[in-house]
Amino acid sequence: MSLYSKKYCDTEKSLKDNFLFTEESLQMLKGYTRAYKNFYCYDADIIEDISRNKEGYFDFSKGMIDIGAAIGEYAANLDFNKIYAFEPDKKLLWTCQANLVNADKEDKAETFQVALSDKEGEDTIFVNGVEEFRKVPVKTLDSFNLKDIGFIKIDVEGFEEKVIRGGLLTIISNNYPPILFECWKAGQIAQDGTVFTQEKRDSLFNLLRTLGYEILECWGNIDTHLAVHK
Repeated sequence: MSLYSKKYCDTEKSLKDNFLFTEESLQMLKGYTRAYKNFYCYDADIIEDISRNKEGYFDFSKGMIDIGAAIGEYAANLDFNKIYAFEPDKKLLWTCQANLVNADKEDKAETFQVALSDKEGEDTIFVNGVEEFRKVPVKTLDSFNLKDIGFIKIDVEGFEEKVIRGGLLTIISNNYPPILFECWKAGQIAQDGTVFTQEKRDSLFNLLRTLGYEILECWGNIDTHLAVHK
């Protein structure tokens, strides 16, 4: 498994139904993904350790949910049986789609240009692709009724608890799969300039512990944690 995308999207490649691009998006992909040719995978060590699965936490015969998929570092590099990638920013999503195609995963991937929260409607979130807060349409993870899930990854710039609360039925019905999530230390300043509070951190951790999860610091990364069900 390569941690680097060796090429950008070949626009002549035959794509499956859920990867049909408009001419506008194909033109955007040509320029946008070229910047990620041989892109460095910032979470390469974590992805490699998940792939090795030494602790036996992960069932690759099941599906993965990638929430805040961005350019598809996790979705394109992990070999789960099915991939569901959620990303609200269309440029990042197109890049994610291109990297999935380059990794020959389009047959088993579905992508969704939507943000997830604890409610249906609209919410104000921090969007990575534009580096600012925006009011965007949101859905709950539970509204997608995803089955046979073996792994959930969440990287949503401080909105992790809302995502989990909107996905409680999904988590429970899939027998509490491992959840990889980002959570800054108290006092850390996020990309949007807000300071992460101890109360916000405690609230997220307490929710996961209430669900029966043990929270592990992830391979020396102080911001990334793995929740495994006891």
